[in-house]
Formats: sequence, C-alpha cells, structure tokens
Amino acid sequence: MNLFKIVSFLALLLLSSQIHATTVQLVRADDHGNLFVTEEGARELAKINIPISVVGVVGPLHSGKSFLLNQLMGDSSFKIGSTVQPETKGLWMSQNSKDSTSFSTVFIDTEGFFANNVSEVHDAKIFAVTTLLSSHLIYNTVKMIDQSAIENLQIPSHRVLARRTQLFRIRAEANSKESHQKFPEFKFPELHWLVQDFFQDLEGKTCTQWLHYLLKGQARDEGFNKLPGNTLDQIFPSTECHTFFLPASEKKQLRHLDELNESELNWEYLKELKDYKSVLERKINKSSVRFKDGVSFLSLLKAIVYFSNAGLFPSVPSMWEGFLEVQIEHSVTEAMGRLKDTVETELDSTDLSHLVSETNTPSPFDIEAKKTFNSIKNRVTANNLLEAEKKKAKEYIRKMLFGIESIINPAESKLGLRLLSTLDQYNTKFLKRIEEAIQTASLKVNAMDQKPEKEKAVPSAVLYASQEGRLRKMKNYFFELLNFKEPLIEKGWEELNAKTLGNHAIEKLSNQESIKLLFETEVKNIHDFAEKTFSTFVLDGKEPLPSDVWEKEKKLALDKVWNFWNSHLKDFKKEDLFDLYTQKAQNLVDQRENHHHEQNHKRSKLFLEGVVSECKRLSSKNRTQIENDMPMEEDQVAERLKTIFQKTKQEFHSKSKPFLKDPLMKEAQSNFDKMLEAVSKEVNDKNVEKTKEVCSSALLRAKSKLYGEGSKYYFAWSFRRFAKGVIMDELSTSIRSPNLKSEVANSFMEKDLGDELRNVGLSIF
Repeated sequence: MNLFKIVSFLALLLLSSQIHATTVQLVRADDHGNLFVTEEGARELAKINIPISVVGVVGPLHSGKSFLLNQLMGDSSFKIGSTVQPETKGLWMSQNSKDSTSFSTVFIDTEGFFANNVSEVHDAKIFAVTTLLSSHLIYNTVKMIDQSAIENLQIPSHRVLARRTQLFRIRAEANSKESHQKFPEFKFPELHWLVQDFFQDLEGKTCTQWLHYLLKGQARDEGFNKLPGNTLDQIFPSTECHTFFLPASEKKQLRHLDELNESELNWEYLKELKDYKSVLERKINKSSVRFKDGVSFLSLLKAIVYFSNAGLFPSVPSMWEGFLEVQIEHSVTEAMGRLKDTVETELDSTDLSHLVSETNTPSPFDIEAKKTFNSIKNRVTANNLLEAEKKKAKEYIRKMLFGIESIINPAESKLGLRLLSTLDQYNTKFLKRIEEAIQTASLKVNAMDQKPEKEKAVPSAVLYASQEGRLRKMKNYFFELLNFKEPLIEKGWEELNAKTLGNHAIEKLSNQESIKLLFETEVKNIHDFAEKTFSTFVLDGKEPLPSDVWEKEKKLALDKVWNFWNSHLKDFKKEDLFDLYTQKAQNLVDQRENHHHEQNHKRSKLFLEGVVSECKRLSSKNRTQIENDMPMEEDQVAERLKTIFQKTKQEFHSKSKPFLKDPLMKEAQSNFDKMLEAVSKEVNDKNVEKTKEVCSSALLRAKSKLYGEGSKYYFAWSFRRFAKGVIMDELSTSIRSPNLKSEVANSFMEKDLGDELRNVGLSIF
C-alpha cells in the first residue's frame, strides 16, 4: 500500500510540474445583476490563435470547484475560499500551457450556486453561459447523488437551474427545421457529474450506473416523460459520474486545502483523482475542439451573455437576425481597419530621394524616366499588396464569424463594396505620388540646405556665414545637376533661391528666439547656481557665519557665479540681448545674496540665543545645590550665586567668541545679563519661601496678633505698615538679614495674610 501511495504521488507531481497557467476573470456581474465580458478576459482570448477545447465546472457554493480545477491543472491557478463567503465571482478562465501546438484547453471556474443574497436568475445565467461554451461540463456536488440533486438540475419548476436557463427550449428551437438556416448550432457538452467527499455503498453499481438508474426513475414521474428533451440524458450527448473520497481528514486541513502539499492528501483521493484525470485527458482531444480560436470563442461568448442578460433564451432564434447584422458590421469594420493600417504604413514608407544620383549627372529625360518608372512600380507593388490584404481581410472575417457560417457570405459581400471605395482612394494617392516624383530634383537640391539643430542657439555671425556657404553649394549643385541650356533652369533657380532666402529669414528669426531662450535658460541656471554656491557655506546643520567671515565667503561665491555666467555665454557676448539678460542675472544673484545674508543673520541670532539658553540651563543645574541648602542668609545666597555666575559667564564668552565683533553680540550680552538677573530673583524667591517654612511658628503668632485689627484702619497701606512691623518683630530672633526679613514679611502678607483676613470678611487690599 505504501508503494502505491508513493507511485500515485510521484505521478501527480510529474503531471503538475509540466503545467503553468495564467488566470483571469472572463465574465463578471455589474451592480444591476447583468453579466459582461471583462476587458482582461477578452485580451487573453484574443491571444489564442489555435483551436480551443473548453472544460467548465459548475456546482453549489463551496462544493470544491476551484480546488478540483487546481488539482486537474496541477497548480494553484484558482483561488480557494476558506470561509462561508463565496471566493469565486462570475466566470474565471485559465489556459493550460502544456497543450500541444494543435489545440489548447481552457478551464472555466464559476461562481457557486445557491449563495446567500444571490438570485436564482443569476445562478441560471452562470449555468447557461458555462454550459453553452463547454466541450466538457463538470457538475460538482458534495456527499451523495440522489433524486433531489437531479431535480435541482432538471425538473420543470421555476426554482431550478435548467428550467431557469431554458436549455431545453434552446436545444429544441436550435435544432428545429425553421431555425436551422439562420441560427447557429449550440453544441451541448458531455456532462461529468462529480461527487466530492463520497463514501456511501452503491449496492454493487458503478456511480455512472447509479446516476442513470436515478435518471430513469425521474423520467417515470407522472407527466414528466411526456415532455421531449426534459431529462439530462436527452440534453447532454453523454452523462457519466465519478466519486472522490475526502481529500483530507482534519478540519483545519479541509479549510485550507490550497496550503496542503500532495503528500498531505489522502491516498484514496489521489488515486480517484488520478483515474479521473486519465479519463478527462483521453476525452480532451482534437475531436472535442469547441472553437476555431480565441476570436470565435469571444464572439459566441458575447452573444450568449447578451441573450442571457436580456432573458431571451426561449426566443433566441427570433432575435438572432438583429445580432447577426451587428456581427457582420463589426467584422467588416475590423477587417477594413486592419487592411488600411497595413496598406497606409507601406505607402508612407516609400522613399523617392534615391531617384537623383549624387555621383552622376543624369539627363532630364533620365530623371523623368526614373521618376515615372518608380511611381508605376510602386503602384504595381501597392496593388499586389491590396490583393494580399483583401485575402487576409476575408480570412479575418471567417475567423471572427466562426460558428455562425451562414453570415460569412453576406459579410464578404459587404467587405467587397467597402473595398471598391477604398481602392479608388488609393488609386488617387498613387497618381499624386507620380506628381510628387516630378519635384524630386528640386527637393534633392533643397535638402542640401542643412539647418542647425532644432531649437539650438547659434551665434548670429556663425549662422549668417553658414547660410551664405550653403546657398553657394546649392547653386553649384543645381547647375551641375542640370548642366544643359534651358531657359526654365534659371527661372527654377530663381524660384528655389527666393524660397531658400525666405527660409533663411525664418531661420534667423527662429535662431533669435533660440538665443533668447538660451539667455532665459542661463538666467535660471545662474539663479540655481548662485543658490547652490551660497548654500555650500550657509547650510542647515552648520554654524552660522560671523559678519566678517560672511563678507569674505560672499566675495568668493560671487566670483564663482559670474565665472559660470561668462563661461556659458562666451560665444554670445556680442548679441544685442547680452547686456539686458546680464542685468536680469545680476538682479537674481543679488536676491540670492540678500536672501542668504538674511538667513545667516537669523541663524546667527538663533545661535546666540541658543548660547544664552544653554548658559541658563547650566546655571539652573548648578543652583540645585544652593536650593538644597536653603534656607540661608541673604549674603550666603549672594556668595553662592556669584560662584555659579562666574562659570556661566565663562561658558557664554567661550561659545560666543567668534561673534565678539558682530553687531548681534550687543543684544546677546543684554539677554545674557537679563537671564542672570532672572535666575538670581528665582533663587532669592525660593530662599524666601524656604525661610517662611522654617519660621512658620513666628508667622502664625503674627497672624494671630493681627486677626481683627484690620477693622481699626481706614486705609490699607496704614494697616500694611502696622502688620509688617508686627511680622518683623516676630521674625527678629529667627532671621539676621534685614533685607531677607523684609522679603519674608512682604511675601507672607501677599500670599497668606490677605487671604486669611478676606475669609473673615476684612478687605484691606
């Protein structure tokens, strides 16, 4: 048994290694439920230029259609859903690239039937389109096949697929005598009914025998067998059944079958899959070819989708003539478009410049003879080309109308009428070519007037000298070419000379515009170069330059900028526009200089402000130790601050030294001094608060003495003076410094005493 598993696995692995496919969506539905052929699907079909056999798979939602196709093709072309939501929408196609060069196999995956929020009409459309396109139709179900499954596919009820799609009526009307001449034959496919996850006992019958047994039982239903063509074996030329065991045994594996290797699948499933692949490969051959090529496939697909959306399947024959007219017009228009593209490309490629030799001096008779001969030769060649393209156009029409051969002759007749008109147009073109050939000699001489490169400026003096030299060569060559006496030769030269001088005048004007454009371009370039040059020493991330250094660098930068200007325009200094554009360049350079000078000024100012900020952070860091030692007497605080400020001043002078002579230094010094004053005030205020905490008992005593005294005073300032005296007396034993004692008293009155007195209804402030 193990040996059998290994052999089966290797066989499938070998088959899958030979298959590579491209998958595209062929048909999708719009928001209104109508089907339409996708552009990518149409493009993919158009690439197929060999006969096509089609294998289509339909079936209920999540019955394993995509996984089955991947197994049959040996790759993972089609996406597999692992949730309750459908993964495949519409129709998807994949071409089997292991096909021979004689025909190709297209596999079609479809949206599952009976999904939530999807109408039965939509399911019927999917079923009908797939059935009418397929050479082999696979109906994929799960678990078992019984009477209800057959009824879902065929019984005459408004709730079932086959009835919805009207396949019975289509086949009956398509094969009737009345519609035989004008309606194409719909070739119904073989039906392969596949049952996944199957393990029931069929009581000694094969699965195909069991299917036919059920079909016969269905046909015996009352009244059903009286309707012709209403059973599956009457619709499809052959019907067979195949079963498959579970591909895997674990729930997690079954949810993610696309992630499993061949070795992880059940060996029984692999064996049954291999057997069915052998059956399918035998049936897919040249005799199962459904379409001549991708164009004919696409043509019929569009027709089926059109009738499916219109709900016209029961009366397709009566609607077919209108559709045929559209197909005739479309095929003729496409064929004529291809013919015109080819013929006109060939005509436009004709070159007559070789008619006049540069080394020989032919006579006028020889020149005219060569022109006429070449024109006639081109005309004969073009006529031969037209005949060949006519044949290709007819062949193209046959390809486009494959499967609806009854309209090929009308289409070719319509093509013939279009060709008559087109040939007249081309004959007129050929006559005009002969007239153009008469002017070849003059064109040859005129071609010598080689102009400078388009839109490239040339110094005016150089252009004038070039024009004079060209005109002399043209005259010499003209008379060398026509070195015989003829009054019209002088006149011809006069006309050519006048035309050339007119061209030279236009050339001069054009060159002036080019020179102007050159100057404008160089003005822009010098602007950019000036920006780049100044930016090299004034960059973000680099320290700003002091004013004296800036002046030195600016002079070097300006020298580079004007050397750039003069080197680029050295050949154009004598032009009238040179001074005007030099002034424009000067204005732009001045703008760049002023801009960068302003930027450097701002950055210098920011740099010095940063130095002050850094010094502030340094002093704040060093004052922490003072605050930890608080409270202390006023002279002690002053002495400690003096030491910190000495270090801070050293740091400030060290970092700002390059700007010592800069005008901005005065403002920076002022800001630095203000910063020191602010730090000093903050430290002293902190010392006052710390002192208040230590002297809290004395302050509470003073507050008790002052309670109720406010009502005895008419003026707040009088009470403040009295209160301060009381507080100072209480603090006399705790604080030595008079200034510190006064600051503590003032702070206590502002922050504590006033709130307390207001709470009892006294307002002294």
